[in-house]
Amino acid sequence: MAVEPKNQKYPGEKFIQNFGTGELIMTKAEDLFNWAKGSSIWPLTFGLSCCAIEMMATGASKFDIDRLGSGVFRASPRQCDVMIVAGTICVKMGECMKKLYAQMPEPKYVIAMGNCAIGGGIFYHDTYSVVQGTEQLGIPVDVHVVGCPPRPEGLMHGILQLKKKIQERGQQKVDLPEKFVMPENALGLMQEQLKIAEQSIKNGTPRPTIEQDQPGHCQNIQPKKPDGSDPDNPNI
Repeated sequence: MAVEPKNQKYPGEKFIQNFGTGELIMTKAEDLFNWAKGSSIWPLTFGLSCCAIEMMATGASKFDIDRLGSGVFRASPRQCDVMIVAGTICVKMGECMKKLYAQMPEPKYVIAMGNCAIGGGIFYHDTYSVVQGTEQLGIPVDVHVVGCPPRPEGLMHGILQLKKKIQERGQQKVDLPEKFVMPENALGLMQEQLKIAEQSIKNGTPRPTIEQDQPGHCQNIQPKKPDGSDPDNPNI
């Protein structure tokens, strides 16, 4: 077949003659890789509370998240592309979450599913052990899915937005915010507060408040006396 004059200067002239077309698609390998990554996003199983039920429903046959290329939920962070944080994040779970995120290969992404994963939700103001959102741990979030809990359609829309972001922007380094420093005495503080709460319930006294200048750092907890009494609360 005859080759158009405008295509004779391209190295693909032989390709055009063999396959019978007069047009070539010129692109970059990076765009091809971004298209492939955006079409096969493997999520990490990280369900923490009620939002996880909606995430499981998204993977069922009714919604069929597999048609978006994201139906392969993995239990290993080393085989995942995106961490879907579905639910309330506790202080003790925060350390595990940071370790799992560090073990994920680059490029890696995060979807915060639900109000608790975004900003602490309804449990943050009344519970001492809840972290105010994923980003407080120093983990950057790519997509926020608002709801309490969000419906499966909301999660699917978030995955589509992440897919669009990957295919358009590719792998870009994200500046991490100031990392959330996990207090060394966080576990001891929670145990102390649990003991105070249990004693208050038994004695029928109001639960004493504990002043804190930083998350997890206690100022006015005094050691108990040798007889076992509490210097801050003589009734205990």
